[in-house]
Amino acid sequence: MKKITKVTALIGVLMVYTICLSAQTCRSEREITVNVTPSNSYAYSESVCLGSDYIGHGIEVKAPKNDTVCRWEVDCDDFTLNLKVCKPAENHIFATICEGDVYTKNGFNESKRGEYTRSLKTKCGCDSIVTLHLDVVSLTVTSLFDKFCVNEPYNGRGYTNIRATKDTVLETKTTQQGCPATILVYLTACLPEETLILDTAERGKRYQKYGYDFMPFNDTLAVLKLKTVGGCDSTVNLRLSVYHDYYIEQNSTICRGDSIFWENAWYKEKGVHEKKYKTVMGLDSIRVLRLDYYPDYLINEKHTVPVGEPYEWHGKTLIGKGIYYDSLKTVKHQCDSIFVLDLRECVPYYFNEEKSICHGDVYDWHKQKLTEEGVYYDKNITIDECDSIYELKLTVWEVPQFDVVVSEDYEQEGETDIRQKVEVTNVHGGVSPYLCSLDASAYSTDFQFWFTNYMRGDHIFRVMDSNECVTEKTVFYKGVRVPLIIPAFFSPDDNGNNDVWVIKNLWFYSRSTVDIYDRYGRRVASYTAEENSWDGTYNGHPMPSDDYWYVIRLAETGEKISGHFVLRR
Repeated sequence: MKKITKVTALIGVLMVYTICLSAQTCRSEREITVNVTPSNSYAYSESVCLGSDYIGHGIEVKAPKNDTVCRWEVDCDDFTLNLKVCKPAENHIFATICEGDVYTKNGFNESKRGEYTRSLKTKCGCDSIVTLHLDVVSLTVTSLFDKFCVNEPYNGRGYTNIRATKDTVLETKTTQQGCPATILVYLTACLPEETLILDTAERGKRYQKYGYDFMPFNDTLAVLKLKTVGGCDSTVNLRLSVYHDYYIEQNSTICRGDSIFWENAWYKEKGVHEKKYKTVMGLDSIRVLRLDYYPDYLINEKHTVPVGEPYEWHGKTLIGKGIYYDSLKTVKHQCDSIFVLDLRECVPYYFNEEKSICHGDVYDWHKQKLTEEGVYYDKNITIDECDSIYELKLTVWEVPQFDVVVSEDYEQEGETDIRQKVEVTNVHGGVSPYLCSLDASAYSTDFQFWFTNYMRGDHIFRVMDSNECVTEKTVFYKGVRVPLIIPAFFSPDDNGNNDVWVIKNLWFYSRSTVDIYDRYGRRVASYTAEENSWDGTYNGHPMPSDDYWYVIRLAETGEKISGHFVLRR
């Protein structure tokens, strides 16, 4: 009988035993050493798409339908796997666009009413269905009708002070449901009417007909404004013949001290003189003389001349300040006129100035807008009525000229760092040295700039010479057209090298889309520039080694690029 005696036992260290080989007593001993391995527990969390098999960590689970926990032991260790089953999501998007617009969100590019479906990847890498319900609002045209009076302002339908002489159509652009709409207002022109009425009346007797109410004393043409059925002014002209007692009025003017013979008598006093007679019909006939004097024409004049300068006045040459007189007969009435001149002397002032401007600028000087080089003069009257002479010598400086050249080449450092040199060259004209500015930046001696594709659009270049004359040019920068680098093959074997099919520089065309088809014309992948990769699967299943076709649509340029590549496993 063998007897084993335990001497020492520690976990993780050596265990020493003594074995007796004799059945009765231990006459010989043998010592053995045993290694004891400690047991460990491991837990894993993984995910799998619904309907797919899970293979990993040395086990295989066939198409689990619900979250599953798997446990197993290997040697002294035990393992736990928490397996999460990812189900595909189904989302619905409801959107509305205007007729002629394109819906480009969430990977769609649609312009017609309808339902559209796309397959996307969830966080677990499983297919998710997105359905777009797109509605298109049609452009609308609304027609309105109204009338207006010719030669009168039209105010209505939201318009004010519209004038026209014939039928007119007014157009207004507006929005309905956020989309452009047009409102057309058709205006019909209404013409005013004019009527002439002939009638008679007695002088001094009230006249009340056809809407008139007044007291006529002489033949009269009266005008009455009425409204027509269309609401426009209509004119009624009344030509009224008045029977009266022959009221005759005469106006006369004479020189003071003269007289006039009127109605068998002489009159020299100004005023109203009246004579009455009886007509054949027994009515009073009144004759009235309104007599007035021509003015004596006492004319006071003032004039100022520089000291010592002669002044010609009424045929006389006057030198020196003073009060001068003259008496003349008027040309028309031959009445005496007295002229009094107050002649004064003053000291004139002279002003000289020089000014420089750049070519194309305008210099405001004494209410003149000057643009050309030369000498200009102006006169102003001082407080003492003496001329002040102004002289301006204007110099116009030449402005600099230049060209803007965009290099044909570009530099690329990394995937997104792409830049292109833009240079201001052939600077001439004006006065050197020159300074340059881009887009209102501070002027500097730098005439070379590096543009990136994020700087697409108009840019303002300015060159200033030493006279601070500036020339400005606006240049449109269209950006660098970066070529696409399309792989000829890829091998999705999870070795970390060329596992996905990626188009280099596709990021540059941010609104581009890529569709991939197998040899039978079935679309197996569709994605945007933002996603830009294909892992060689379709609906979670690996695709076989074969040729595949791609179609790339570049929304920025309108290009469509197609070709093929190889999937190798």
